[in-house]
Amino acid sequence: QKSMVPNESVGSVSPGIELFIETYNHVTAPIFTIINCAVFFHILFDKDRKNKLYRHYMLVLQIITMAADIYLEIGIYVALAHQRIFYSLGFVPFGMDMITAMITYLVLTVLVIGAYFMCILFRHQSMQPPGSQLRISRKMFFCAVIAINLWMLFWLPLVYYGMKKCQYTVTDFPEALGWLKEKQIFAAFSFNSNQYLWITVAGLILLVVPPSLLCTFLFTHMFMLLRTPSASTSASTRRYQRRTTVSLALQIVIPSISMIIPFAEQALSQVMNLSSDVSAALFCLANTHAVLNSLTTFLTTPTYKRY
Repeated sequence: QKSMVPNESVGSVSPGIELFIETYNHVTAPIFTIINCAVFFHILFDKDRKNKLYRHYMLVLQIITMAADIYLEIGIYVALAHQRIFYSLGFVPFGMDMITAMITYLVLTVLVIGAYFMCILFRHQSMQPPGSQLRISRKMFFCAVIAINLWMLFWLPLVYYGMKKCQYTVTDFPEALGWLKEKQIFAAFSFNSNQYLWITVAGLILLVVPPSLLCTFLFTHMFMLLRTPSASTSASTRRYQRRTTVSLALQIVIPSISMIIPFAEQALSQVMNLSSDVSAALFCLANTHAVLNSLTTFLTTPTYKRY
C-alpha cells in the first residue's frame, strides 16, 4: 500500500507564519490567563446560595479548560493533518516526544468534555421533580461521571499504538520532509487509508458519539421540563432554571467554536488543497476555548455581571 504522503517536495510553513504563531501565543497567553483567573475567582467567591454546590463543578470545568489552553500556549503546537505532520515551536514539558504530547492534549480534551458532562448532569438532576424516575443518588452521579470519562479514555491507547506503528523511522524518513528535522520536537506519519480510517472511526465512536448523545438527551429533557408546568416549582425557581440552562448551553456552544474551526479545517484539508500556512494559523484558535468559556460564563451570569 502506498503512503498518503506524496513523493514530491512537501511545503513547510513559511517563517513569517511561524513567527506570527509564536507571537500570537506569547501575547495572548498572559491576557487569556488573567481573564480566566478573574472569572475563576468570581466563581470561587460567589455568594449566590443557589450556586453553592454547582459552583464546585464550574470550578473544575474552569481549571481543566485553563490547563488545556495553557498546555497549548506553552507548547505552541503546529498541526498539518493533510501532510500527517505535527511539531512544536515552544516548550514541551517533561521531555515528552511529539506523540506523547499529542496524546496528553487528547487526555486534557477528554477531561474538558467530562467536566461539561458533569455540569450538564448536575443541572439536569437539580431540575427533576420529586419522585422522578430519572433522579439518581449522589453516588450514582459520580459513578456516571467517572464512567463517561473512562469510556472516552479507552480509545487513546489504540490511537497511541497506531501512531507509533505508523510513525516514520530514521531510515525511511522522506527526503521531502527534511525541513522537519530542524524542529526539536516533531512527528510525521505514513498512514495508509485503512489505518487512518480505522483510527478516525474508533475515535468518533468511542469519544464523540456517546457523550454527544447523552448530552443531547439531557438538554432535550431539561427544556421539556421547562415547558411543562409544575406545581412543585415556583415561578422564581422556574426563571432561575431557565436562565442557568440557557447559560450552560451557551457555555458549550460558544467555546466549541474554538475547536470546530481549527479541527474542521484540519479535516477539510484531507480532501481540499489548503496551504500549510492556513492550517497552521487557524490551529492557533484552539487556545481560545477557556477564555470563550470564561467570557460566556461572565456575560450570562447576572451575579458576575454586577461586578
